[in-house]
Amino acid sequence: MTTTSLSPAEPSLILAETRHAVLSQPPAGHAAPGVPVVIVMPLTESRICRAFADEHRLHATLAAAAHPIACISWRQLWTPEGKERFAPRVNAISRIIEEMGSRAASFHLAAIGNGALVALKWLSAQANASAAFKPDIQSLTLISPALEIFGRQPRTTLRDAPKNCCVIADAASNWHSARTLSHRLPNPPMFALADSTTRFQLSEQDRDASADILTDSVTFEGDWRLSWADWLHRVHRAQMA
Repeated sequence: MTTTSLSPAEPSLILAETRHAVLSQPPAGHAAPGVPVVIVMPLTESRICRAFADEHRLHATLAAAAHPIACISWRQLWTPEGKERFAPRVNAISRIIEEMGSRAASFHLAAIGNGALVALKWLSAQANASAAFKPDIQSLTLISPALEIFGRQPRTTLRDAPKNCCVIADAASNWHSARTLSHRLPNPPMFALADSTTRFQLSEQDRDASADILTDSVTFEGDWRLSWADWLHRVHRAQMA
């Protein structure tokens, strides 16, 4: 029986699997007709960032916005001893995307917590690969991102992130690292500083890149996931124009 180290939020259909990873689809994302969203799960247990992402609510919001959903989970969690390597996980994503075929010709990529590390490394591998099949990554979203694992900061470049990026930070945690990450991206991202499902500050992509990321931000009542789903649609419409 297929198992992963992080139990999915709900019973999910397995779409593809490798020695290191499993691609699954939650019930909410089965029949949606829009551009898929592929979510890379954390490499460690990461309870705080998973609670912030709230996968049930995340899946429901994306499904309501007509986005098919697929989650990449890892068969084994990383341990403090640090014997794991990124390369097998990067290769696992590549194999899974290839197995998806035409369904992965164009999609939005998202990562939760330190899943950002392997997502960014995969984007760099894609940029340097000579493979005949290269999917169109419409956007990258980093949810409560962490570019460290057990206190270590693996060398990770952000230069291969797509033009359209979104960073969603948890106001209840140390979100300043997310702000620093946002300034390192090649293009200004949409930045949201969110307080659970009740309120969030939003800074759009067309701001002054040299200014603080929350300069001229707007505060909204409600769930940040709804604004994120709307942003995904705007990115797609802009690319199709």
